Amino acid sequence: MADYQLLNFFHVVLFAYWLGGDLGVHLAARFAIRPDLSFAERMRFLTLILMIDLAPETAIVLTVPLGLTLASKVAWSGLDIYWLALIWLVAVAWLYSIWRLHLFDILKPGEDAPSRPFLHRFEHWVRNLTLAFSAAIGVTSLLGYGPLATNWLSVKALLYAFALVLVGLLRHELGSWAVAIEKLQHHETVAEANEIIMATHLKGRWYAWTLWVVVASAAYMGVVKPF
Repeated sequence: MADYQLLNFFHVVLFAYWLGGDLGVHLAARFAIRPDLSFAERMRFLTLILMIDLAPETAIVLTVPLGLTLASKVAWSGLDIYWLALIWLVAVAWLYSIWRLHLFDILKPGEDAPSRPFLHRFEHWVRNLTLAFSAAIGVTSLLGYGPLATNWLSVKALLYAFALVLVGLLRHELGSWAVAIEKLQHHETVAEANEIIMATHLKGRWYAWTLWVVVASAAYMGVVKPF
């Protein structure tokens, strides 16, 4: 069971980076929204946010294939090796699109790229597909139709789906930052831009706090296995 223990270790590390990375993003964002800082300083904090965000984004993607691989090793999942191979393939492609988008924004901010719209659509499509898949196996397993063999793991799948809903809401709110940043570059719209950024931050932090509770609850299910 050495391979199981090693995979379980990495699974725990993913949860740690998910929660810790999200906290780092939240703290850095408190500086990026400050109107008393210069535009250049705020952009540096925004770049820092993108860099830190790679940790929780990676954890979000790898949690599912790693968790299902662990479950298959101890007969908690009825998914065969072909399903697991497909899930890992999709996860790798999803992770590649996220890293490409983040690194492009970090290394070449403000520049356009032909592949960006496709990567955004692909990432959005895979995220929603993963959300639907996690919710479906959670519900069917709780009803006794599988593929998950335990109730705590089924609830964990549902919590992950809920987490992806919150991630989507956060990204929707943060999408307003792109509009606000463009306005910040024009002195006559600075006040309007700051209003957008502050409103987005105040609304988004509720999603972030809820997300932390959901992720911590999923971790509790995995460690305690209460039912």
